[in-house]
Amino acid sequence: MVRQRVLEHRNCGYIGGEADFLKNGTRVCPKCRVELVLIGNDYSSPGLHYHCLECDTVIEQPDERWTCRACQRSYAKGDVRELLLYAYAPNHAQLSKLRVERIPKARVQEFLAHEGYEVRDSVQTVGRSGAEHKIDLIATKRNGPLEHRIVVGFASAEEAVDSEEVIKLYAKAYDVNAQDIILVASPRLSEDAQQFASHYHIKVFNADELDRMSAQLTV
Repeated sequence: MVRQRVLEHRNCGYIGGEADFLKNGTRVCPKCRVELVLIGNDYSSPGLHYHCLECDTVIEQPDERWTCRACQRSYAKGDVRELLLYAYAPNHAQLSKLRVERIPKARVQEFLAHEGYEVRDSVQTVGRSGAEHKIDLIATKRNGPLEHRIVVGFASAEEAVDSEEVIKLYAKAYDVNAQDIILVASPRLSEDAQQFASHYHIKVFNADELDRMSAQLTV
């Protein structure tokens, strides 16, 4: 389809593209060979039309249809809805955090509750320094005036949890006056992190070791 200006010869009624009428710098009707001189008298211009180069038909407005490449169904333009489609790619910087969701936190809660601890999940608390901390689990057991508190943290990384996670967990536990600290790491701690955990007397379990927690952990 070619969009072009259309001319109409009023005497013979021939309608065609403007280029069809041009001959040696003048306008001549391709049908009756009469020269067209004065627009509005000899000929008129209905405006821009569409010329089909295959069947030579000239129409004012073509019937626009859309065809699905998958099923080959054809639709009128007005029957097609425009949808914005989005593509997503994983954020590798955040992927490691998803590992925490796979760590069975409920298993740790169940074990501590079985040992007589009151367990709170995702705790927002203010420490002795006045700083506010978000702690994964806080387990508390009271025996008369005495209270034993355990802080449990969950950390994950692509390959190994670094020492920064260990130091942050220790700082939180110290500030909330916890007597014991448990760190569940996925998939494991780095060598530096293991040294810090040993120095701070943090009990460390890899995510796949939780089945053996009851046998290894003494609280």
